[in-house]
Amino acid sequence: MKSGANEKRLEWLDRTGKHQGATGEAGDYWDVRLSPDGQKLASSVGVPTGEIWVEDLARAMRMRLTIEPGADHTDPVWSPDGHRIAYAVQLDKISKGIYQKYSNGAGSQELLLSNDSDTPIWPTSWSRDGRFILYSREARTEQQDSVEIRVLPLVGRHGPRRFIEAQPQAYDGQFSPNGRWVAYTSEESG
Repeated sequence: MKSGANEKRLEWLDRTGKHQGATGEAGDYWDVRLSPDGQKLASSVGVPTGEIWVEDLARAMRMRLTIEPGADHTDPVWSPDGHRIAYAVQLDKISKGIYQKYSNGAGSQELLLSNDSDTPIWPTSWSRDGRFILYSREARTEQQDSVEIRVLPLVGRHGPRRFIEAQPQAYDGQFSPNGRWVAYTSEESG
């Protein structure tokens, strides 16, 4: 990996903020997510276009999950069982949208939601029962740009729908561990 101004080291901290050591190589990390069992780490690596990497923390081994030059793979989200990762493809010769792939790299990626517009979408959380993915979607108008939270059902014949629309923005929705609540970031209060 080339060294650059944006390279970072991932470091472990305990609950008091005490340094517990570094993990992995230095890199241009974004969207770092720990697997449900705490044994693996998924992240976007690289700018302006990124790939999704998965690191096995116990074995200190890294695997590139996505391999598509010119694509921008971002925002990995683990399935509740840790066997799959959903992520966004923002720039590519293939369809932009939300995809999933087995976290061990087996098989090909599967398109979950196509995005034919110029407004980005990205996954933010996967429900514990595996039935829904929350995602953020930019909504651009002549008056303003905003972001809304939408839900993508993974079972049944229902399409995606708006979940939360707050003015000016609501984004990065996260299901609670029991699946009854959603926490999100809002700029409603200014």
